[in-house]
Amino acid sequence: DELDQLHWSEQYGMYADYGLHTDHVQLQRVPMGKPNPQQPQQPTHMVRQVTRQADLTVKYVKHFGYVSLFPLMTRVLNPQ
Repeated sequence: DELDQLHWSEQYGMYADYGLHTDHVQLQRVPMGKPNPQQPQQPTHMVRQVTRQADLTVKYVKHFGYVSLFPLMTRVLNPQ
């Protein structure tokens, strides 16, 4: 019952992640540390950037993912 309360989305007809989400994100590559002129190929890492703050709300994620499979993988639900 708790699984249904926390993760069942009637709107999408599946188990889904629920929380503070937005579809308006992108990954940006940014340099790690201070620039080093002696090292032309600066190490970088990826940072998640929200491109539209107004859309950042508590909601279900509408994309099928690992959370959708948990009830079956953990055998909480009968596969039939």
